[in-house]
Amino acid sequence: MTENLIIFNTRVVTPIGFSARRGREMEELCIIDNATVEVTDGIITYVGPGRGEERDGYYQRYWHYNARGKCLLPGFVDSHTHFVFGGERAEEFSWRLRGESYMSIMERGGGIVSTVKATRACNFIQLRSKAESFLKQMSAMGVTTVEGKSGYGLDKETELLQLRVMRSLNNDEHKRVDVVSTFLGAHAVPAEYNGRTDEYVDYIIREVMPVVVHNNLAEFCDVFCEQGVFSIEQSRRLLLAAKEMGLALKLHADEIVPLGGAGLAAELSAVSADHLLHASDADIRAMADKGVVATLLPLTAFALKEPYARGREMIDAGCAVALATDLNPGSCFSGSIPLTFALACIYMKMSIEEAITALTLNGAAALNRADSIGSIEVGKKGDFVVLNTDNYHFLPYYVGMNCVNTTIKGGVLYPESLIFNIMLVDLTVKEFLNKVAGSDPVPGGGSIAALNGAIASALAAMVANLTIGKKGYELHEELMRHISGVALQQKGAFVEDIDRDSEAYDKVFACFKMPKATDEEKAARSTAIQAATKFAALVPMQVARNAYELMTVIMDVARLGNRNAVTDACVAMMSARSAVLGALMNVRINLGSLKDKEFVSKLQSEADELEHLACAKEKELLDEINQELKV
Repeated sequence: MTENLIIFNTRVVTPIGFSARRGREMEELCIIDNATVEVTDGIITYVGPGRGEERDGYYQRYWHYNARGKCLLPGFVDSHTHFVFGGERAEEFSWRLRGESYMSIMERGGGIVSTVKATRACNFIQLRSKAESFLKQMSAMGVTTVEGKSGYGLDKETELLQLRVMRSLNNDEHKRVDVVSTFLGAHAVPAEYNGRTDEYVDYIIREVMPVVVHNNLAEFCDVFCEQGVFSIEQSRRLLLAAKEMGLALKLHADEIVPLGGAGLAAELSAVSADHLLHASDADIRAMADKGVVATLLPLTAFALKEPYARGREMIDAGCAVALATDLNPGSCFSGSIPLTFALACIYMKMSIEEAITALTLNGAAALNRADSIGSIEVGKKGDFVVLNTDNYHFLPYYVGMNCVNTTIKGGVLYPESLIFNIMLVDLTVKEFLNKVAGSDPVPGGGSIAALNGAIASALAAMVANLTIGKKGYELHEELMRHISGVALQQKGAFVEDIDRDSEAYDKVFACFKMPKATDEEKAARSTAIQAATKFAALVPMQVARNAYELMTVIMDVARLGNRNAVTDACVAMMSARSAVLGALMNVRINLGSLKDKEFVSKLQSEADELEHLACAKEKELLDEINQELKV
């Protein structure tokens, strides 16, 4: 999704260029005070001095956003994460704090093996729902592009599943973060190949990688080139095969011992080599000579209490250094951009200017995207971060704390708190109800309809979960797991719609405030009102569609689920029907002012049919259950 947006009264802070900045270049930032940035259809079309813009709102075909002097940076690029996985390893973290070694944790069933087992047990919806929650947290910290790796399947089916989850998230029309996928089948050697690492490499090359490439599931191939995992020769063989199949190359290199992975990255002209805690001076120089991006992950060193990578020395040697979080369930269960900034500056001796370049333009270069993101320049995507200050030095100074006010993706604003309201979903129940009872027109019926859908989804998931593992329901256990996953995914969508409905109203309201002194202004105002009103009708229409789809799921869980929770399923059905009817009322009130008769007729017909079907489905289930409950 993209928008036309003009950001004015801002302080632009950005590196400049369409390739990685190396060595001393990383220190060079372009700073423009009282600047204006224009985004047209998601692409930057103007960067420069202010042009006299003064008012917020929608006019002359653009949303206008007054940044009030705050810093505007390129969207952050987190170029190394493992954010799609099952399970968690919290106990393992505590074991490590007590001094247990990696090998002893492995012997207790921990480590990557634990995550592989949990990930293999997950379905698509479970993995996607969890990964999507990470993306939302990333967006709140200013991330607009993230790299994600597979590597927690170590078999064909699960590796492909992880990559399909990432592709689904990247194809989402309302995504806040672009997802770049990396195939990391060579993350570890699975138990079934113990002592046969060469055979496992053969399996990846012969059985898995061709399917990844054929289905365009990844852009990069990575390998954990480390002592006791994949040797230099095994890594070289795998990466050469990947390169021949058209994948760009990355390496986990020299994290634990100085094995020479950084030198292999230079030899193969990899796009990046990552970790590099123990990279040798010679290999660092080779990476600089070959233009391999050095992606450093200070959060991992922090969590493991290991020495930090030598960021200062790498920059002085002429390397292009990127920073990333390494979010993963084991060695670094954190995606904190604020803490990454602080650690890079405090412990890796990078300047704040270098750290900004490392998390923007050089992060983009580590993903082969420096030509389209990573700096605020004409022709690049309208991906930005608005800080809550006019001083970018707050990024490391405000240690570990988020100073992002608003994330902008493709010209679409995703504020930490919405432009006109605080995020409704972050309120307590009491606070939310008090806000509904207030004198503001939002949150109104549309948000309440979405809330009813979320409640219905949560109840459906509860009934399914109360059925799983219970005696007498074994035949339906797989269906219940599926229902639970679907319901939780739909709950997430409804929760987002609570705020989307209020945001849609605010857009309409902003259009009515547009100037109308001249015929041109009147025409622009009318066009904007029509466009915003269409959007205000489509948001509740989608809520109604989703709520009706949920009713089918509820029907199954009510008929086949735990009989002790059957009345909970009925309440879920009534809540879902209320969501359908409430949303449709909000559709209809918007249709009355639209001039596009074909659009109106189409939505009106669909609304009438949905209302009839929803009421019939509710009656069908309630009649059945009332009969069942008769004494």
